[in-house]
Amino acid sequence: MAAHKLRLNDSKTEFIILGTPVQLTKVVNKSIKVGGASIASCDQVRNLGVIFDKHMKMDKHIRYLIQRLQRLQNSAARFVVDCYDFNTPSLSILHSLHWLPVEFRIKFKVLLLVYKCIHGMAPGYLSDDLSFQVNTRYTLRSSNTLTLTLPRTKLKTYGDRAFPSAGPKLWNGLPISVQSSPLSVSSSLA
Repeated sequence: MAAHKLRLNDSKTEFIILGTPVQLTKVVNKSIKVGGASIASCDQVRNLGVIFDKHMKMDKHIRYLIQRLQRLQNSAARFVVDCYDFNTPSLSILHSLHWLPVEFRIKFKVLLLVYKCIHGMAPGYLSDDLSFQVNTRYTLRSSNTLTLTLPRTKLKTYGDRAFPSAGPKLWNGLPISVQSSPLSVSSSLA
């Protein structure tokens, strides 16, 4: 680097070791020497606006994005209602506009997609990923419900976030009255 007249800023230089929790326990030396400076590894780094953590879960980055989107939505709601009194809670302003907070809107959109998959209004590649629980031995009251099967995932951290797993988990948590409601109620909210 010195040949190209470049120098690292020791205070800003950081690195991360990526891996599964089991792999990371095998790492003995968690610092490297670059030039004359010793640099310790970090649990998370930020590169081009994306927050990477050592397990590549992206939870912190998603939480950060939801937080920023929520601030933007709160500002937009205050602008629409023309209420710049910050003693008024943003949640009550969102409620008066019939707007869902960002985190609940994400869940609502996933549930709406599951609803469309169940009723044949979604693309086949999504509908094929969902299946109903079937009780073949006994006739139970729960066999009349629209309970979806939770697929087994090989990768606990990544597979549980995919639509075939996250969708049924949210759907099965809904009350039966909401699961069996007609589309006219749900489509007006989309």
